[in-house]
Amino acid sequence: MPTIALVNSIVFKHSKEGSAPYVFVFGTIGWIVVNLFIAAFLGGADQPYFFFAGGGAGLLLAFYSLTLPDTPPKGAPASGEQRGFLSDALGLGALKLFKDFGFAFFVLCAFLASIPACNFFFPFQETYLNQHGYPSPLALTTLNQFSELFFMSLLPIAIGVIGLKWVLVLGIGAWSLRYFVFMVPTFEFAIIGLLLHGFCYSFLYVAAYMYADKKAPADLKASVQSLMAFLLLGVGQVLGSQLYGYVRDLPQNAPEITKTEESALALPQWNDITMVDSAWRYLDLGKTVTDILNKNKDQEKELISDLGSLLDANKDNKISAAELEAASEKLLVGGVEYSKTDLEKTFRKIAEKTEGDFEIAREKYLAVQAYNWKGILQGPAIFIAVFFVLFLLFGKDPDKGKKNS
Repeated sequence: MPTIALVNSIVFKHSKEGSAPYVFVFGTIGWIVVNLFIAAFLGGADQPYFFFAGGGAGLLLAFYSLTLPDTPPKGAPASGEQRGFLSDALGLGALKLFKDFGFAFFVLCAFLASIPACNFFFPFQETYLNQHGYPSPLALTTLNQFSELFFMSLLPIAIGVIGLKWVLVLGIGAWSLRYFVFMVPTFEFAIIGLLLHGFCYSFLYVAAYMYADKKAPADLKASVQSLMAFLLLGVGQVLGSQLYGYVRDLPQNAPEITKTEESALALPQWNDITMVDSAWRYLDLGKTVTDILNKNKDQEKELISDLGSLLDANKDNKISAAELEAASEKLLVGGVEYSKTDLEKTFRKIAEKTEGDFEIAREKYLAVQAYNWKGILQGPAIFIAVFFVLFLLFGKDPDKGKKNS
């Protein structure tokens, strides 16, 4: 993360005004390519080889950095202003910009809105998709990066048409809208929420870097980028991850049932029988390439067994007492062995039926295991909406007439 401030400073210095996102979009492309390479050829996160890939890429980029344009510190403190070495080294000189209400209010809104943003969202996205039973959850998260490619490329056009203030207003508002969208428990709204990621990230984070660059005088541009990175990517993300953990673990947001009654094993997976072969799985580019290369297919088939494929004989996404009775005494699901007796006790608890026949639908089976997502998301959605309204009413466009370069 510390390199982002350096990259921002160099890009803003050597690119045409408003064109920086066309450079930043290559960071998104690199994210996709590197993750694809590691997943397809280095065994993914299950093997340690990604450390070698990261180290090798770091060394390569270190040498590449020597070819970048010379970008020495520019300018000097204003006449009569005293700044020590430590102040310059730590970028503390940028704090004087807080005398400008427009800049101070922008930093306040961007920083506070960033707390329940990226590092609140990323820890929950795959869990959210899994608990709702959507197909290929890991693959679906790839939509975040593809949408980022689109909205990052759109950002310079948006700035040219409506200006940086309104871009930031939309970026802050998009995070609030996104969480409200995720509160609707349907697959279609989940897709919309994922596709909003590029809008949220580009129009808040990248636009904030551009706003700060435009407001800063020449001798403080690099310091201001360090300040923004420290607040948005440092303090904001740490607080965001802590906030998510705290809100998720509140008693009122806890799942009802997460383990089997007898053996206290994690409840086995139950896939939607109608979406087992969903085309969404191909968004997991690493797995897709691996499958094309015929790697680990036998192992994959062994581990993808689920309750639906083992027990749902009539393929209606429901399991009845009769269907469970017809199964073998031991069932292997995802590499874990479950006894039929244990599953029956668990199913009866979910169905709230202690005797006689029972039937549980997949929707209810998933619902009792899920966090209270509305309770988790409504707070951040409202919190961000407050700063959306405040910046809409009181936020200022950066001074376009100021000569900062």
